[in-house]
Amino acid sequence: MKKSLGKIALIITAMLCLFLCGQSFISTKAATAKSGTLMSGEEFNRTLKSFAHNILPDQKSLPIDHTIERIKFLDKNEKMPEGKDVRSKKVGTDVTAYFDYFLHTMYIKSTSSVIYFPEDCTHMFYKFHELEEIDFFKSPKNVRVDVKLPGNWIIYDNEDGRSDDGVYYTSLCIDDNSHIYRHRYANYPFYDDDMTSSVVEPATVSFNSVLPDSVTMDNITYRIDENGSATVTKITSAGKVKIDNATVNGVVYPVTAISDGACQGNKKIKSLVIGSSVREIGKNAFKGCKSLESVTIKANKSLTIGKGAFKKINKRSSIKVKGVKESTKKKLIKAIGD
Repeated sequence: MKKSLGKIALIITAMLCLFLCGQSFISTKAATAKSGTLMSGEEFNRTLKSFAHNILPDQKSLPIDHTIERIKFLDKNEKMPEGKDVRSKKVGTDVTAYFDYFLHTMYIKSTSSVIYFPEDCTHMFYKFHELEEIDFFKSPKNVRVDVKLPGNWIIYDNEDGRSDDGVYYTSLCIDDNSHIYRHRYANYPFYDDDMTSSVVEPATVSFNSVLPDSVTMDNITYRIDENGSATVTKITSAGKVKIDNATVNGVVYPVTAISDGACQGNKKIKSLVIGSSVREIGKNAFKGCKSLESVTIKANKSLTIGKGAFKKINKRSSIKVKGVKESTKKKLIKAIGD
């Protein structure tokens, strides 16, 4: 019996040692974790998108988001918006993301006075196709890692509608100050007006590979711009045509423009859907498409339609404008008739 009790005491002692050692290890790890540090780039990306998308943990490709329009990093003393449309998720050590579904705005806040970027920031802001603005104005400070931005962005600290320094950025500026970054095309109608300097740190469109300047798929020719967006330059397709994204070598590029006369005189196209990423439909783009009977435009508030874009299409054609309301919708319908 004594021997049995001795064995039990020995086992309990060993278990206590393991437990205490484990507690010591956990405490040490917790002590070394820096408060206010964000998740790795892709994990951060997926978590933000999970507010509006069903994302599997082992999903390899990053989904496209058409919901988030602004990402705003807050000072720890700033109040969060309240209401039934606001949801929250952890996005780092003592960092929480709050998404306002009504305003399409993502707020990032930490209990720390500074928010730190992780060592791996790969694709942190990748495939947010409606993202117009990233606001770091109050937090974080002292950017010391390379954080890529998809496309060309301006520094917009003065919020007057124009670039502060006339420079396009493809990465966060590494300095001791924080800034508000606004996407080039979201800066309509001022984009390109004041740009006298070259792009800072020119990036290849997919971050990892250099793509050709143009590519033709399904009888649609796209020009892939250095900012990571695509422009439709020629459409010779027949039947149903959808213009939304161009996928090249597994990388998706949003179509932001349709060139002047891109589909002019095409008598084989019968229906057309234009996606929400398109911000410009050029002059005479679909003029003279006699068989075009159905057009659906998933418009955004920045969309402009050039003169004669839909002139002389099928007389029985139906043109629907979705995604915008009131004065913006009326303006687009008027432009369609010009």
